[in-house]
Amino acid sequence: MAIITKIRNQSALLIGAIGIAMLLFIVGGDFIKKTTFLRGETDLGEIAGEKIAFRDFEERLQRELIQGYGDDMVDEKTKEQARQSLWSMLIEENVMFREYDKIGLAVSPEELFYQIKTNEPSQRLLRYFTDPQTGKVIDYFANPQTGNLDPEKIVTYLQQLISNQQMDRWLPIEKDIKTDRYNTKFFNLIKKGLFVTTKESEQDYIAKNKKVNFRYIVKKYDSVPDSSLALSDKEIKEYYDEHKNEPQFKSKETVRGIQYIVFEAIPSESDKEKIKGSLSELKEKFSKSTDDTIFVREYADTRDNIKYYSSGSFPSDVDSAIFNSDSNTVIGPYLEEDHSREGYGFYKIAKVAGEKYVSDSVKARHILIKIANGDTAKAAAKIDSLKKIIVSKKNFPDMAKQFSEDFGSAQDGGNLNWFTEGMMVKPFNDACFEGKIGDMPVVTSQFGIHLIEIMEKTKPIKKVKVAIVDQKIEPGKKTIEEAYNKASSFSINNNTAEKFKTAGNELGIRQADNLKESEKSIGGLENPREVIRWAYKSEIGNISNVFELGEKFVVAHLTTIKEEGILPLDEVKETVKSEVALEKKAVQFMEEMKGISNLDEISKKINLKIESASDITFSSSSIPGIGLERELIGKTFTLKQGETSLPIKGKKGVFVVTIDNYTEAPTQGVDLKQNTEQLSRNIQSRVDYEVFNALKENAKIKDNRGKFY
Repeated sequence: MAIITKIRNQSALLIGAIGIAMLLFIVGGDFIKKTTFLRGETDLGEIAGEKIAFRDFEERLQRELIQGYGDDMVDEKTKEQARQSLWSMLIEENVMFREYDKIGLAVSPEELFYQIKTNEPSQRLLRYFTDPQTGKVIDYFANPQTGNLDPEKIVTYLQQLISNQQMDRWLPIEKDIKTDRYNTKFFNLIKKGLFVTTKESEQDYIAKNKKVNFRYIVKKYDSVPDSSLALSDKEIKEYYDEHKNEPQFKSKETVRGIQYIVFEAIPSESDKEKIKGSLSELKEKFSKSTDDTIFVREYADTRDNIKYYSSGSFPSDVDSAIFNSDSNTVIGPYLEEDHSREGYGFYKIAKVAGEKYVSDSVKARHILIKIANGDTAKAAAKIDSLKKIIVSKKNFPDMAKQFSEDFGSAQDGGNLNWFTEGMMVKPFNDACFEGKIGDMPVVTSQFGIHLIEIMEKTKPIKKVKVAIVDQKIEPGKKTIEEAYNKASSFSINNNTAEKFKTAGNELGIRQADNLKESEKSIGGLENPREVIRWAYKSEIGNISNVFELGEKFVVAHLTTIKEEGILPLDEVKETVKSEVALEKKAVQFMEEMKGISNLDEISKKINLKIESASDITFSSSSIPGIGLERELIGKTFTLKQGETSLPIKGKKGVFVVTIDNYTEAPTQGVDLKQNTEQLSRNIQSRVDYEVFNALKENAKIKDNRGKFY
């Protein structure tokens, strides 16, 4: 139950609020969505000039959910994934298919049929016939020998759909395969037009293999603090005007930034004692219980928490008590803390329900025969035949390699090596740990029928059967009210940006920058959509009311609004000041080094150590000990051996370089063909991603989903 609801349930003054909440609940989410239409907002977005109506999007989403899941009654996480998938599909349709139409690209029925009949199906086709849990092809559509997708079975399935007039189940698959073919053909056309010439390959080879050794001095920018420089408003404005069209001063989309304070309802000592007391009252009843399974299900937060444990599985004092007590003894209550969340965890009572001596680990091998088309008898008969042959001929590994449908272990003769209890599915696990070395039990699991051979077992150790009743430590009514009241009081009393910052500094202000309107997460907050929606309805400086997010109450302050396009000077002023300071330092440092052509003299004049760099190539991006300095390296290769450079403005400081020597790239026995092919592959590998992104950017997509979801 949500915390704020717990508070409201205790207050008659809030019956009206509950009534409104009930009305909204009964009317449902559609009412809230429809209010968007009352504000005149009916478009979910726009892609390449094509408006995406919210109603059309929702209708298509429902069809997709029904086709994918049988109905549209799925959880919110699945719906959100479906929305994202549909939005991506709309981008593909409105961006890519326009390009296909422009060049007359087509996909024939014969091509589509080939995609089904080929033994190397596309990944798009394959995903429709793959079990998402196991990652393997669904048995019905798999080749029994290889486990791969069987084209003949896909054709049979398609024929059945046609006969039963169920082509609506096939059409989404066909559309996906067709889209994949369009994409492949389009991008391949571009790739075939990209190649590397012999001259380009030669230049690349030299850039990677010609090396230079040089000495240098560097005066780093951070050697002089920015605060020591006098920066005028005029200098800052002039720099901004000159550079404002550069990427660092632009925002590709509207984003907002907030500061927020979290008031968490952390369980108090009183809350913990109450939970501990309730478990203490259960001890005698638990001890006398004759059905521990039912008792645990009735009173525990973790259902069916009954199993065998080896020594060392519990805190030392609890572990000692459990392993030295008689059956029906109940130990506890004892605390198990959740170290990731202050004050949270579980109180538990544990009942000794029996003991046994059993191996800690087992080594086994198996043969798996899957149950095809529900024919268990056929699979069982095959396993029975295999077992008779193996018992007679002692050839388990050979038979596993030939017949086992667990292809991962089959190649190793069915060997699963050592495993501990609980690693395998229960029927398999129980057969191995309860059997004896040399036994060959047959068990059925969700994977099929297994013939197992127990090869080795560790020495049996004592394990105790323990039934555990746990209760989660949660904040009580008073604790919840205190946290809510603190948050509410903070929001009321600190309703300006200045007050928020002053009071918030003592509580710990958190920050979330660059929030998109469609953002779904903020670090440390559960389902923060309500906060993000508020940020997009508010003005800079606004302080929010209290938001209830799980077991936390949040008060937010809108700090920044960055609209799409060039950012105003006020929002980037600190960045501009840093750049202006760097420019001034560079001019100052270069002036200090001016007119001196000897590295030793410069070193003495400004008291800087001479450093050296070895085996630097033109394609290098950084200098050891300095970092990224592409421009410096480029200029270094314009100097002659023995030559000293003029001062060079770099990323980290101002440099002066003296070239010691060059080592030319080897020419003997060099075959540029392989380098040329590799460079061509590198260029072509970027096509799919970079071309799609370029077309997407050109489509000027407007995404208003955050206003609706």
